[in-house]
Amino acid sequence: MDINQIIEDFAQAVQTAGAIRDWAVLNYGRPVQAHEGIDIRDLPRAAGCPAVFVLPDTKQGGGREKTIGIGLVCIVYDSEKPELVHGVIRRTGQRNVEELRQLVFAAIRTAVPDGLFIQAMDAEYVPEARFPMIEVSMRVVISQLRTTGQDKFE
Repeated sequence: MDINQIIEDFAQAVQTAGAIRDWAVLNYGRPVQAHEGIDIRDLPRAAGCPAVFVLPDTKQGGGREKTIGIGLVCIVYDSEKPELVHGVIRRTGQRNVEELRQLVFAAIRTAVPDGLFIQAMDAEYVPEARFPMIEVSMRVVISQLRTTGQDKFE
């Protein structure tokens, strides 16, 4: 399993997914920008959103299966202007980042290489850390069952 190739495939799947493009244009007036890797010193601002970062997370081997964890960070810009919906004040960014996460997960599922499968997914929401930028970090664990004679670590 080549972690760099999986990251490249996932970033390409995000960048070219029609459903993600259509959603982003409808909600933000521009397509999503996919990135391989992340520079935390230079995170996007409003003009760089929505954005999806694809990066390595974990790699394990030695047992019956090998796993790779891929991190995906979805970031949207909240308009800062809350909506009043049925008497409830709603900030759209918190809903939008979850919609984007769902679309990203659907896109990367189509990019999982043959012979590998998604073993797990978890997401951590961080709506307050950089408000009005709203983000969710998702970790996808990809597994490959080891066959006889195959390197159990790589």
